Amino acid sequence: MMSEDLNRTKLDPDEWFQSAASGFRQSVNGMDRHMGDKGNELEHRKNGVASELAYATMLDKRDKREKRYTPRVFAPDGGWDICTSKGNKVDVKITVYEEGRLLCDRKEDHRGQEIVPKADAFALLTFSNGIFTNRGWAWKEDLIDKKNFKPLTTKKDSKMVYQLNQSQLRQGFPP
Repeated sequence: MMSEDLNRTKLDPDEWFQSAASGFRQSVNGMDRHMGDKGNELEHRKNGVASELAYATMLDKRDKREKRYTPRVFAPDGGWDICTSKGNKVDVKITVYEEGRLLCDRKEDHRGQEIVPKADAFALLTFSNGIFTNRGWAWKEDLIDKKNFKPLTTKKDSKMVYQLNQSQLRQGFPP
């Protein structure tokens, strides 16, 4: 597993966050659609930006690139965060739970038809004590599958989401 400490690499999520302020303002209207209770939404957004920066840094190291991958912070479509050198679009997901699962909401259009995510792959990072750790990834077809559409929790009225355990994820990074 690869980990990245943003303090050590001098990447500043607050700087990125400020540069994406207009995108953030546009995305504020969608905050209530997020999964679960995440407490301070602004802090969660900063961690999301930081996770994209960390993942981009990990890809830089993997590909031995001098030019940095640039995450699409608060892109209008919200469909993917980073494009790999092979052209695969990756949606970076984050959890603070060490054994956390890769989760993806099921989205529908105004007619109730499922909207297929625009990402080709999904990556899971865990975040603890300022360190982001890559836990693995899955192709869209592996995650967005009926058999993976399950309740988020054991509560009776739990939200249904697509999910994979870490043991079901591919190691490393998508090509």
